[in-house]
Amino acid sequence: MRLEFIRILNSALLYIYSGGDWMWVNATCDNKFEFVCKTTKQKKNGAWSEWSEWSVCNRKYQRTRSHTCTNPAPFCGGEPCQGKATETG
Repeated sequence: MRLEFIRILNSALLYIYSGGDWMWVNATCDNKFEFVCKTTKQKKNGAWSEWSEWSVCNRKYQRTRSHTCTNPAPFCGGEPCQGKATETG
């Protein structure tokens, strides 16, 4: 794979342009690249999981619950979940 352009999004995920296509690759610990996907065909936006049960009340009479952006997690340049991962009530 000949890389023509690299845009580093975080320490492990690279967005590259090669051979006329944009694609995602993972940079492994031993400095190798693993192909992930071409963004135009496999892009998925993130969605929230179900909320957890409410915690017990703390000293301020507050409780919390949470959910994760894993239903599915953003993939191939998909949008992250909107909103907060935790809620206090």
